[in-house]
Amino acid sequence: LLIQPQSEWGKHPYLPNGLLALASILMSVGIKVKIIDMNIDASLPSIKKLNHYEWIGIGILGAPYIPSAIRLAKEIRSMGYENKVYIGGPVVDKINNNDWQKLFISNQLTNIEVVQNQADLKIMLGEINLPDMYNCSMAKAIQNLSEKMKRIYFSKEFCIFTSDGCMFNCSFCAANKGQSEQFRNLTIFRNEVITITK
Repeated sequence: LLIQPQSEWGKHPYLPNGLLALASILMSVGIKVKIIDMNIDASLPSIKKLNHYEWIGIGILGAPYIPSAIRLAKEIRSMGYENKVYIGGPVVDKINNNDWQKLFISNQLTNIEVVQNQADLKIMLGEINLPDMYNCSMAKAIQNLSEKMKRIYFSKEFCIFTSDGCMFNCSFCAANKGQSEQFRNLTIFRNEVITITK
């Protein structure tokens, strides 16, 4: 189960590209995935339903989502969910492990694990061969969203992931810095666009 925490500033739901990218990678190796967006479904499923999931991943889209992600992790644990709970996402990759440990300790989160990048993901899943996000279509993950989610996401503006990386080192930017821009496989990206426009 992958969960997008609730936005702290109350804006409408955005297409969760990070969770969709992760879901597509997991689905490509045969792992069944469900995505919940707390901006659409305001409450978690019952503990009986949560216990059907082998693990739960909480995605952090931006720094303002950190408090709601921590609250969500606490709520999941307080409900009695005992399987693995992970926190990951673009922001997690940019914050060093020492700072994450401080955040967890200060918020009394001792049983949550951080997945910072694809290397961590491979370790977490048992070193299986995973495609990278540049060569994996989000089409199946998009098709797997509920009709309600698709209607909400695609009735407003949304972002499409095309590339990452920048030779510059601007502190305000979330791009992977100090490296050439890397673009997604064009055939795979085209497949994604066709899926969105259907």
